[in-house]
Amino acid sequence: MCGYLQQILESKGDCEKKLEALGKDIGMKFLEIYEIRRSNKIVDILESITYTFLPKIYTSNRYVEKSKDFENVFLIIEDTPFFGKYISAPKRCEGFCADSITGGIISVVLTSFGYKNTVTACLSPSKNILTKVVYVIKINTEDLQREKRYN
Repeated sequence: MCGYLQQILESKGDCEKKLEALGKDIGMKFLEIYEIRRSNKIVDILESITYTFLPKIYTSNRYVEKSKDFENVFLIIEDTPFFGKYISAPKRCEGFCADSITGGIISVVLTSFGYKNTVTACLSPSKNILTKVVYVIKINTEDLQREKRYN
């Protein structure tokens, strides 16, 4: 796995997109192994991902929030991300976030529930926590409207 990750980092192109694709593969495998509680509400699904599914892969202090500005944007905030500890990026990859792997995992779980989405992993260091990562989750507005009709 480490060798594969090193190949991704040394290759030309968008490293984060390749790591996200790897995360989607990992997420599919974990979906086959672990059960995740079914729900019709996006907030419940995101809570299951945050507090039940991801901790089966690795433990971290994380929580989920809804954006105050956009109805279709949610955030999973993680204080101690896993992959960033073990993957260092070359200088040419400024702003690189190795935890795009986790973003891919989150994305594939949401897709399996029928929600079209885009997940972006962003480094967001604060004064107290230098390693903080924010996963910005954009859900397709049509999927949210469908949810409102049925709930």
